[in-house]
Amino acid sequence: MNEKSLKIIHTADLHLDAAFESEPDGGFERRREQRRVLMKIAETARDEKADLLLIAGDLFDSDMCYAETRDVLTEAFTICACPVFISPGNHDFLSSDSPYSKLHLPENVYIFKEGPSCISLHSKGVRVYGAGFTDRYSPSLFEKLKTERQEDVFNIGVFHGVIDNCLSAKYNPISPDQIKECGLDYLALGHVHTASGLQRFGNTYYAFPGCPQGKGFDECGDKGFYIITLTGPGNPLTEARFQSSAETLYREENITVPIDGEIMLLPHAAENEILRVRLSGSVHNKPNISALKLRAEKENAGRISFVDETDFFSASPDAPQGSLRWYFEKNIEELRGTTGSSYESLLLEEAMKLGRAALENGELNPANGGQIL
Repeated sequence: MNEKSLKIIHTADLHLDAAFESEPDGGFERRREQRRVLMKIAETARDEKADLLLIAGDLFDSDMCYAETRDVLTEAFTICACPVFISPGNHDFLSSDSPYSKLHLPENVYIFKEGPSCISLHSKGVRVYGAGFTDRYSPSLFEKLKTERQEDVFNIGVFHGVIDNCLSAKYNPISPDQIKECGLDYLALGHVHTASGLQRFGNTYYAFPGCPQGKGFDECGDKGFYIITLTGPGNPLTEARFQSSAETLYREENITVPIDGEIMLLPHAAENEILRVRLSGSVHNKPNISALKLRAEKENAGRISFVDETDFFSASPDAPQGSLRWYFEKNIEELRGTTGSSYESLLLEEAMKLGRAALENGELNPANGGQIL
């Protein structure tokens, strides 16, 4: 058995120097976090004695690059102590205004240009294939890939793109059949901001590492990068180890608000979390968001915001007191006030609609949310 092995650090979608416009300091501290995350990745490459560091696109969020970021990039790529391969993506595509045109990076850094090309590292027994975006959108770059198989040589690919059978997609679509037939041992992908786990088509393993640091509530949960180990070129035994790297985590939580609009317990955000609470349910009184924010501050609930998605739930004002409809609606409201289950609340709301329709011999119109015609 061939015991030749290769260790890779695979990251993507760092989106350095993103705007973070909603942050109170204009995003200054969040951009500093991004630079520290980049340093963590480089230090891991050094400590793990990685053979390659692969960055599968969107290293930058745009053509904007601060001087501090340029300095950190130079330091990070120097201390990682291994070759670095970058395939620019749709956010940091190659152009005359691209950050890559303004950088003076160490000699161990390789930036792939338009069209797939190959860089051979004979001392490591590896060929690295890649291609870069030259605009915000890109047709298939991967379909032009041509690989060569050589004994005891690993074939590695690094591309920004999406797995999609529809080759008219906008972001370098790559079909499962193309991966199956590409001749790569490992394909490092970027663009999808959620870690995929190690996947395989044919003899080719591939993965999306997700972004190593979330930028908003569309990127909740743990974030990081992969440490990939391959043993034996041609049909390698491959292992992917996820390494957490985010300094700040985004989290969302849902609360079904009682019918009186009063929230007894507030959730708490951990020190490294930004928490958004969605308030749902049907209520007599809408929650006071300003009061909730002040209360969260007093209770040291951490960085927390609220989104009010409640709606009003009330009996009809025209139901005569003592009538059958009045008693029906009164009982439904009382039940709604005692339930703590969002599922039961939905059932009671539906019961209110159906009961009103039955009592008035009315027909429910599904096109407007079940209101009586």
